[in-house]
Amino acid sequence: IINGHGDVISSSNRLADYGKRFGFFLGDTVRAELVDILKEPIEKTGNLHYNHNVIDITQDPDGVMIYFENEKQKKPIRVDMVVGADGIHSTVVKKIFPQTPPPIYTKENIFYGVIDHIDQQTSINSSIRAKNTLTQYIDRDEFITCRIGQKGEMMWAATYQSDAPPPTSGDSEWTEINNRRELYNVLKKIPKAHPIHECAAATDQKRLLHFGLYYRQHRKDEWHRGRICLLGDSCHATLPYVGQGVIMA
Repeated sequence: IINGHGDVISSSNRLADYGKRFGFFLGDTVRAELVDILKEPIEKTGNLHYNHNVIDITQDPDGVMIYFENEKQKKPIRVDMVVGADGIHSTVVKKIFPQTPPPIYTKENIFYGVIDHIDQQTSINSSIRAKNTLTQYIDRDEFITCRIGQKGEMMWAATYQSDAPPPTSGDSEWTEINNRRELYNVLKKIPKAHPIHECAAATDQKRLLHFGLYYRQHRKDEWHRGRICLLGDSCHATLPYVGQGVIMA
């Protein structure tokens, strides 16, 4: 645990001790790699379809009809069941539980970056990029770093308070420029000795995400209806950085 100037104020090898004792150490997967593992067998069977925007779902005792807003898929398709793993702004949840309140904005946004070849990034504090290390800063906002995957990558994330989530755009160049400007506004409020400055400087703009943090109220009714069920962010109420997604996985 570090303070606002990047000084270590507390440390523990408890997780390493648990690893030696139980055989399980702390690790962090790369979501894109996990998605690739899950999608590979589906792609091989030709059953993975991109750019299909669901606009309606109806069901009867024998099956479910899915309607798309898509040039290639103009006709609805019929399936045995639907798993609505379509995120915090789920279309599926609106169709089966229309009275569900919308997601709640926390008035916090997050920058999430990945740094490649972390062992070569000597400009970053060595204690931050050390192997088998998770670094965390909690004060007015939150900052966390840890290594991910098996290719020498390190992720970092930083939250900040805001009255509105970052604006979105389909223009990747505009998004990069906006992210850079917003990140600068966040960095100038943080002491120069804080390692977030080193992490931000070492992060390629294409490896930087910027989004608002939302959560859902706990469901008082069921998480499924008939042949349709909810999974992941469409259903759970906890923020992603608290680990609920991992628990459900």
